[in-house]
Amino acid sequence: MGLHKLKLVSGNGKVHPYPLERLLIFTEKLFESLKHELSDFKSNKPTPEIANVKQIPKVKNKPLPERITHEYIPSNISHAYDGDYWRWQRVSEWFKEYAQEYE
Repeated sequence: MGLHKLKLVSGNGKVHPYPLERLLIFTEKLFESLKHELSDFKSNKPTPEIANVKQIPKVKNKPLPERITHEYIPSNISHAYDGDYWRWQRVSEWFKEYAQEYE
């Protein structure tokens, strides 16, 4: 005989993920008093004291200067590796590869 036929289990037949051994049972009077206390607690929010807050002075923005824009001239990508750093990198690579042949 299944548990559904005995009316011991209701719902979709799945096991409840939390054990229901320790339930608190309230009377309606206690529930209403807790509900009233909660609403009082929520409604009595502390308000900040406005008298102690200093007012921030308003600042006027300075007018922006007229922007000077120059014509965009793209750099030539072929000159990207012509700097001294890259020249010395090529020299060190050459010595690593060919120095033994010239000794």
